[in-house]
Amino acid sequence: MDSGRPDQNTHAKAIVDDATGEMSDRAIGLNAPSPRTMRTAALALVMATTRVHAADPGMFLCQSPVIANDFWNDLLTVQASGVPVDRSIAASVAAKHGCRVAASDRLRPINHVAGQFAMTDGSVQGWAAPELYILYVNRPENSN
Repeated sequence: MDSGRPDQNTHAKAIVDDATGEMSDRAIGLNAPSPRTMRTAALALVMATTRVHAADPGMFLCQSPVIANDFWNDLLTVQASGVPVDRSIAASVAAKHGCRVAASDRLRPINHVAGQFAMTDGSVQGWAAPELYILYVNRPENSN
């Protein structure tokens, strides 16, 4: 019986237009990757983007843990499609989700909900994937 919901083994994949670098609303079904595959992809993204983010201030913060998770998963999807994820691509994906850059060198996690960190520097608050926080704290200017 069709419940009207997508099959649990598929999810939507955002596509980046090679010509413009913009996210497309087009979605295609894919087999859901295993948790190990997702961790490997996350590690690859962290390693691939560390140098790109090293010179940029702050980090992207989202309005909820669900949005932060969706933002992170979209970054992984873009990276898995073969598009190099740089600050510009990340900013485009962040804009799609309404996430903003918090230009602070004092952000720290204050809570952990649904696999995401609630972040603050005392004045700015938002949510981010733990992997983005790892990128943030491992940048040279944050290693004082």
